[in-house]
Amino acid sequence: MKIEEIYKGDDNLIKKLEKDAQRTRNNRHWNQVNLVLKNKLGQIISGLLAADTESLGYLSPEKFKEIIKRLSISENIVSEQDIKGLFEKYKHKDSMTINYKAFVDSLKNFSFDYESMYNEMSNSPLRFKEDRRGITLPEETKEGVNIIDCRTLPYDQMLNYWGRSRRVSDDIKRYFPTKNDLQDYFSKCLKINKENVDDSYVSQKQLQKIVNHIFKNFDHSGLSKEDFEGFLSSCLYNKQGYTNLQQVCRTVYE
Repeated sequence: MKIEEIYKGDDNLIKKLEKDAQRTRNNRHWNQVNLVLKNKLGQIISGLLAADTESLGYLSPEKFKEIIKRLSISENIVSEQDIKGLFEKYKHKDSMTINYKAFVDSLKNFSFDYESMYNEMSNSPLRFKEDRRGITLPEETKEGVNIIDCRTLPYDQMLNYWGRSRRVSDDIKRYFPTKNDLQDYFSKCLKINKENVDDSYVSQKQLQKIVNHIFKNFDHSGLSKEDFEGFLSSCLYNKQGYTNLQQVCRTVYE
């Protein structure tokens, strides 16, 4: 049933819902743009400083575009329209130059709400379980998600699960281009040292929450519930239902 049929005759409500949906899509898109650019902040700063030979703190739209294009980010992630949008947002008042210092400061301060992710886990009313490596993890459930050991399936079904897993992995790599980027995300969400990520474990349900957090904050390419089940089922769990984050990273990048 279409939304127009549900709210037939209430044009104002339909317009409001459509406006809210568009705002959510825009927020997810700009979360994606900002995070991908933040992951390349070192290259961006080097390019900006090299282009600003007089150390003015301002650059032309052509130079700014050239620097962003030099990062070799897919057009599907950061388009020319996005670059124009960034220029307009940080444009120096009454001029045709960008205040790139404000742009850099904004990227440095950008966060897609890691704190809410950690607080949501920490404040869970469910019983906590202590991992043998000292990480406190909540036991959680999520209706409607079926996680299995896909290695036990017939070969053709196993390939189907791996194919769905790759779709999710490819989308995750749009936001976290390198393993190092994903490890940084895990460390911030779980409030653990980045150096300890590879030795840390999460439960099946905890991993669901982490993956949900990514796709709550970012747009995705039409992924289905079955795709997420394929990804979660492709990770290797021990008898207690835990997998280590190094293995999750391997599932995404290898």
